[in-house]
Amino acid sequence: MTSEDNAGRYFVHALEGRRDITDSYEVLGDIPEIIGISSQREDEFVVQIRSIIENQPNGIRAIEELASPFLSNATSLYHSNRIAAVDGTDAVSALRFASDTIYAAGVVLVTPQTQHRPRAHVARTQASHLTPSANPSMTWQQALKEWAEYLRGAREHEHSWINTFREYEEREMAYEWLQENENHIVLIDGPILTQNMLTQDAARELLSKIVTNQRAIGFIKNLSANPLLSAIGYALRPGETFVMREWSNILSDRFGERQQAISRWIEENANEVVRAVYKVNRKAFAIECLADQLPLAFAILAYDNTGSLDHDIPMLLQIADNHVRTKFNGARARDEVIARFSANDPNRFLDLISERTLR
Repeated sequence: MTSEDNAGRYFVHALEGRRDITDSYEVLGDIPEIIGISSQREDEFVVQIRSIIENQPNGIRAIEELASPFLSNATSLYHSNRIAAVDGTDAVSALRFASDTIYAAGVVLVTPQTQHRPRAHVARTQASHLTPSANPSMTWQQALKEWAEYLRGAREHEHSWINTFREYEEREMAYEWLQENENHIVLIDGPILTQNMLTQDAARELLSKIVTNQRAIGFIKNLSANPLLSAIGYALRPGETFVMREWSNILSDRFGERQQAISRWIEENANEVVRAVYKVNRKAFAIECLADQLPLAFAILAYDNTGSLDHDIPMLLQIADNHVRTKFNGARARDEVIARFSANDPNRFLDLISERTLR
């Protein structure tokens, strides 16, 4: 069944479940009631998920059990300044023209001894769109169709390549840190193997180098994009983790037969990469790294988890996140660029400004 078929099926269900609450006593109508029913169904579903993962070969493990033998290693990493956290964001949000897009990404790297003076790196790019061929013999309808397809494709791919560019810059800085010393460890905000980067040949080359070094650990703060990880997170109790040792197979299957080159790359380069869903307090997070690095990852978390309640990632990563958000404001930088150029030619740059900004 295709995604289009699924979308149609869900829409039919949505229509079947439709109720008019216009004249309800409360503006929310019966929504609180049906939320309660959905929550009960979810609880039943979570029980099923927990039953499944408990019966796996390694089952559910205690975080403390995995971390405790490696706590001294984690302590040494921090005291000897051999660990770093990397994060990135938009330095200049996308400036979209009909012919190309201009964008800049900002990345910071923080170590325990450089918390107040992190390394910072900004990379800008100008990505040209593939322009349709100019053909004077075209009819208006033919030209309109070709240009509409061109502009639609440019916009569709833009979001993807911008994310890929930023992720590449982050992981390139992480790799440079790993290259500086064979004992360095790097923490990355997000997975090591992002879906965006896996689809690009040039990006996979960098991922190969990072995986070969075996010293990168990704902490995933948001599980909502992956329903499977979210469900496992719901099923865990505080202090527990479940390791998905077959994660590379799941990742490979996601690309399927249409993208065999990617699946083959994962099998050849990333078959030792695992995902561990964990819950220290009430909110679940995940770790992505090589299987051998997982105990150290949990030891780092145990040693450096001194941040906000229910935001259980290493404090060093939170510091990197704070620096990158403080140092870079992509939307503001974009508006500044537009303001600078619109002073001389306001008509040209009005289209780059959000309609909401003009109100």
